Order: sequence, then structure tokens, then C-alpha cells
Amino acid sequence: MQEKIAVLTSTSPLRMLEQHAGRERQTIDPKACMELAQRYTLIIIGSRSSDKVFDRIARSISAGARLKFRFYSRTFFDQYETPAEGELSQSAINKAWLEILKMNRIIFDLQAKIIGGDYSVKYEDFDWTRLSAFIADRRVTFIGTRDDVFRSSADNLA
Repeated sequence: MQEKIAVLTSTSPLRMLEQHAGRERQTIDPKACMELAQRYTLIIIGSRSSDKVFDRIARSISAGARLKFRFYSRTFFDQYETPAEGELSQSAINKAWLEILKMNRIIFDLQAKIIGGDYSVKYEDFDWTRLSAFIADRRVTFIGTRDDVFRSSADNLA
């Protein structure tokens, strides 16, 4: 069986709105988590969300499914912060994402070739906000929305 990897740079595709005491609030959708676990052999979620959010995700899925998930929360990203910067900079987040990709043996490029609307070619340095442009690994699917989570298997293969 070929390995299939899902990468999420946010926990938002796994969230849903629910009514609680007359108010709407976001919560983790266990169906979304299980859908990913059924389709992929590895699910990587890297986000500056708190450790509590990742604990909720882990508690919402079965122990077997949990083995497929790799969580990288705020605590992981904070390791890359430098005291001089104070707040986590884009370069620190880039370093963290490069480490995540390396740890999970995902093939990537440090520069992406971008073809503009006028067909001009330019090269961009690694930027986590455009992660899909730098991944050269055919096993990887990016999950950016809830629609991506629930897209049919046939769509995933296309």
C-alpha cells in the first residue's frame, strides 16, 4: 500500500460550529478527524493552536486512528522563537515547518519556481504560508478547508 500523507497548516478544517447554551462555538469535529484517518496513512497537523486544542483532537479519535496523527502545536513552534524577536516571526515559523518536513521525510524544495500571469519566471524562498508550492512529494495532499477533508476519494486521486 502506498503511503498517503495529509498536511494541515491549521486546525480549522477539523472544526465545526455547534450550539451550546444558545451560543455558537467552535469545537473539534470527530467525523472530520476520522475521515482523514480512513483516507491517509499519516496526518501531519502543524499549527500555533494551543496544546489543549491538540489534546481535544486526540481525545476525539480512536486509539488506532491516533497513531496516524502527528501533532505540532504552539509548544513546538515556540522552540524556534528567538528572544530578540519576542513574537514568533515568519522566519521562525518557516524553520519549524522545515523541521516538520524533515522529521516526516517529506521531499521539499527550498526555492519554488513561480510562473507569473505574464509567463515571467521568478524564484521564491521557502514560505510556510505557500507550503504546497515547495513540496515535491507526490504522497502529500494539502488539507486547507473542511471541503478538502470530505472530498471524495476519487477527487483525491485526480
